[in-house]
Amino acid sequence: MHCLEKYALACNAFIKKPPLEHNFFPLPFSRYITLDLGSEFNHRQYPFFQDVVNDILPVLQKNDIHIIQLGDPKDEAISGVYYLNNKIHLSHSTYLLRRSLLHVSSQSFSGNIANCLGTKQVLLYEKKEMPLCAPMWDTATIDYILHSGAKRPSLGAPTKEISVSKVFPEKISKKILKNLGLSEDSINTETLYIG
Repeated sequence: MHCLEKYALACNAFIKKPPLEHNFFPLPFSRYITLDLGSEFNHRQYPFFQDVVNDILPVLQKNDIHIIQLGDPKDEAISGVYYLNNKIHLSHSTYLLRRSLLHVSSQSFSGNIANCLGTKQVLLYEKKEMPLCAPMWDTATIDYILHSGAKRPSLGAPTKEISVSKVFPEKISKKILKNLGLSEDSINTETLYIG
Protein backbone atom coordinates (compact mmCIF):
# COMPACT_ATOMS: atom_id res chain seq x y z
CA MET A 1 0.00 0.00 0.00
CA HIS A 2 1.28 3.44 -0.96
CA CYS A 3 2.22 5.63 2.04
CA LEU A 4 -0.25 8.30 0.87
CA GLU A 5 -3.04 5.72 1.00
CA LYS A 6 -1.94 4.70 4.50
CA TYR A 7 -2.05 8.31 5.69
CA ALA A 8 -5.48 8.80 4.14
CA LEU A 9 -6.77 5.62 5.76
CA ALA A 10 -5.39 6.58 9.18
CA CYS A 11 -6.82 10.11 8.95
CA ASN A 12 -10.14 9.12 7.37
CA ALA A 13 -9.37 11.43 4.45
CA PHE A 14 -9.83 11.31 0.69
CA ILE A 15 -6.93 11.48 -1.75
CA LYS A 16 -7.18 13.92 -4.60
CA LYS A 17 -4.75 15.88 -6.71
CA PRO A 18 -3.63 19.04 -4.88
CA PRO A 19 -4.25 22.46 -6.42
CA LEU A 20 -0.90 23.98 -7.36
CA GLU A 21 -0.31 27.70 -7.67
CA HIS A 22 2.00 28.76 -10.47
CA ASN A 23 3.36 32.20 -11.25
CA PHE A 24 5.11 33.37 -14.40
CA PHE A 25 8.91 33.34 -14.41
CA PRO A 26 10.76 35.00 -17.33
CA LEU A 27 13.34 32.95 -19.21
CA PRO A 28 15.54 33.85 -22.21
CA PHE A 29 14.47 30.59 -23.95
CA SER A 30 11.29 28.55 -24.32
CA ARG A 31 12.44 24.93 -24.74
CA TYR A 32 14.05 23.36 -21.69
CA ILE A 33 14.24 20.40 -19.36
CA THR A 34 14.45 20.69 -15.58
CA LEU A 35 16.94 18.94 -13.35
CA ASP A 36 16.76 18.52 -9.57
CA LEU A 37 19.89 16.97 -8.08
CA GLY A 38 18.76 16.61 -4.60
CA SER A 39 16.75 14.93 -2.12
CA GLU A 40 16.69 15.82 1.50
CA PHE A 41 18.50 12.55 2.18
CA ASN A 42 22.11 11.99 1.10
CA HIS A 43 21.59 8.33 0.23
CA ARG A 44 19.18 9.39 -2.53
CA GLN A 45 21.42 12.00 -4.15
CA TYR A 46 22.93 10.93 -7.44
CA PRO A 47 26.60 12.05 -7.52
CA PHE A 48 27.18 11.87 -11.30
CA PHE A 49 24.66 14.36 -12.72
CA GLN A 50 27.54 16.45 -14.13
CA ASP A 51 28.54 13.45 -16.26
CA VAL A 52 24.95 13.07 -17.44
CA VAL A 53 24.79 16.76 -18.42
CA ASN A 54 28.16 16.48 -20.21
CA ASP A 55 26.72 13.57 -22.25
CA ILE A 56 23.43 15.20 -23.26
CA LEU A 57 24.36 18.89 -23.54
CA PRO A 58 25.77 18.78 -27.12
CA VAL A 59 22.62 17.00 -28.38
CA LEU A 60 20.30 19.37 -26.52
CA GLN A 61 22.17 22.44 -27.80
CA LYS A 62 21.80 21.21 -31.41
CA ASN A 63 18.05 21.02 -30.79
CA ASP A 64 17.87 24.39 -28.97
CA ILE A 65 16.90 22.79 -25.66
CA HIS A 66 18.32 24.17 -22.40
CA ILE A 67 18.66 22.70 -18.92
CA ILE A 68 17.35 24.45 -15.79
CA GLN A 69 18.62 23.31 -12.41
CA LEU A 70 16.05 23.53 -9.62
CA GLY A 71 16.37 22.46 -6.03
CA ASP A 72 18.11 23.23 -2.81
CA PRO A 73 20.88 25.87 -2.60
CA LYS A 74 23.09 23.24 -0.95
CA ASP A 75 23.05 21.15 -4.15
CA GLU A 76 26.16 21.19 -6.29
CA ALA A 77 25.96 23.69 -9.15
CA ILE A 78 26.19 21.85 -12.45
CA SER A 79 28.11 23.58 -15.23
CA GLY A 80 26.35 24.13 -18.54
CA VAL A 81 22.90 24.65 -17.00
CA TYR A 82 20.72 27.64 -16.08
CA TYR A 83 21.08 27.61 -12.29
CA LEU A 84 17.97 28.70 -10.35
CA ASN A 85 18.47 27.04 -6.97
CA ASN A 86 17.20 29.27 -4.17
CA LYS A 87 16.50 32.08 -6.65
CA ILE A 88 12.83 31.39 -7.23
CA HIS A 89 9.67 30.80 -5.22
CA LEU A 90 7.86 27.44 -5.19
CA SER A 91 5.09 28.88 -7.40
CA HIS A 92 7.75 29.82 -9.99
CA SER A 93 9.14 26.27 -9.84
CA THR A 94 5.64 24.97 -10.49
CA TYR A 95 5.38 27.24 -13.54
CA LEU A 96 8.74 26.01 -14.85
CA LEU A 97 7.89 22.35 -14.22
CA ARG A 98 4.54 22.74 -15.99
CA ARG A 99 6.24 24.04 -19.17
CA SER A 100 9.27 21.72 -19.04
CA LEU A 101 9.73 19.18 -21.81
CA LEU A 102 11.08 16.69 -19.25
CA HIS A 103 11.96 16.64 -15.55
CA VAL A 104 14.93 14.62 -14.28
CA SER A 105 15.53 13.88 -10.59
CA SER A 106 16.06 11.30 -7.94
CA GLN A 107 13.44 10.83 -5.25
CA SER A 108 12.57 14.47 -4.62
CA PHE A 109 9.69 16.81 -3.91
CA SER A 110 9.94 18.32 -7.38
CA GLY A 111 9.29 14.88 -8.86
CA ASN A 112 5.95 14.74 -7.08
CA ILE A 113 5.07 18.28 -8.23
CA ALA A 114 5.98 17.44 -11.84
CA ASN A 115 3.87 14.30 -11.56
CA CYS A 116 0.84 16.32 -10.39
CA LEU A 117 1.33 18.60 -13.41
CA GLY A 118 1.60 15.71 -15.87
CA THR A 119 5.16 16.58 -16.92
CA LYS A 120 7.18 13.73 -18.45
CA GLN A 121 9.91 12.52 -16.09
CA VAL A 122 12.98 10.38 -15.72
CA LEU A 123 13.20 9.42 -12.04
CA LEU A 124 15.83 7.46 -10.13
CA TYR A 125 14.11 5.27 -7.56
CA GLU A 126 14.90 2.42 -5.20
CA LYS A 127 13.15 -0.77 -6.33
CA LYS A 128 11.81 -1.51 -2.85
CA GLU A 129 10.57 2.04 -2.16
CA MET A 130 8.86 2.61 -5.48
CA PRO A 131 5.55 0.86 -4.70
CA LEU A 132 5.43 2.58 -1.32
CA CYS A 133 6.15 6.20 -2.12
CA ALA A 134 6.53 6.84 -5.85
CA PRO A 135 4.49 9.66 -7.40
CA MET A 136 0.96 8.40 -7.90
CA TRP A 137 -1.00 10.92 -9.96
CA ASP A 138 0.09 10.35 -13.55
CA THR A 139 2.24 7.23 -13.71
CA ALA A 140 2.16 7.04 -17.53
CA THR A 141 4.45 10.09 -17.76
CA ILE A 142 7.24 8.57 -15.63
CA ASP A 143 10.20 6.57 -16.91
CA TYR A 144 11.85 5.01 -13.87
CA ILE A 145 15.49 4.07 -13.52
CA LEU A 146 15.43 1.61 -10.66
CA HIS A 147 18.41 0.77 -8.48
CA SER A 148 18.77 -1.94 -5.88
CA GLY A 149 18.76 0.24 -2.79
CA ALA A 150 19.41 -0.95 0.73
CA LYS A 151 18.40 -4.37 2.05
CA ARG A 152 15.24 -2.83 3.49
CA PRO A 153 13.37 0.24 2.28
CA SER A 154 14.68 3.24 4.19
CA LEU A 155 11.58 5.38 3.54
CA GLY A 156 13.56 8.51 4.19
CA ALA A 157 15.77 7.37 7.03
CA PRO A 158 19.43 7.96 6.17
CA THR A 159 21.48 4.88 5.34
CA LYS A 160 25.21 4.41 4.92
CA GLU A 161 24.85 2.67 1.57
CA ILE A 162 24.39 4.99 -1.41
CA SER A 163 23.15 2.53 -4.03
CA VAL A 164 21.89 5.23 -6.39
CA SER A 165 25.55 5.93 -7.21
CA LYS A 166 25.78 2.52 -8.90
CA VAL A 167 23.56 3.68 -11.79
CA PHE A 168 25.76 4.37 -14.81
CA PRO A 169 25.47 7.97 -16.12
CA GLU A 170 24.99 6.89 -19.74
CA LYS A 171 21.88 4.92 -18.74
CA ILE A 172 20.29 8.15 -17.49
CA SER A 173 21.56 10.11 -20.52
CA LYS A 174 19.99 7.64 -22.95
CA LYS A 175 16.64 7.66 -21.09
CA ILE A 176 16.57 11.48 -21.21
CA LEU A 177 17.23 11.59 -24.95
CA LYS A 178 14.74 8.78 -25.61
CA ASN A 179 12.00 10.63 -23.70
CA LEU A 180 12.75 13.80 -25.68
CA GLY A 181 12.52 11.88 -28.96
CA LEU A 182 16.19 12.50 -29.76
CA SER A 183 18.79 10.01 -30.99
CA GLU A 184 20.58 8.07 -28.27
CA ASP A 185 23.42 7.18 -30.68
CA SER A 186 25.43 10.25 -29.72
CA ILE A 187 26.02 8.83 -26.22
CA ASN A 188 29.29 7.02 -26.76
CA THR A 189 30.60 6.96 -23.21
CA GLU A 190 30.74 3.66 -21.37
CA THR A 191 31.19 3.37 -17.64
CA LEU A 192 33.24 0.34 -16.76
CA TYR A 193 33.17 0.51 -12.99
CA ILE A 194 31.77 2.66 -10.18
CA GLY A 195 32.91 2.15 -6.65
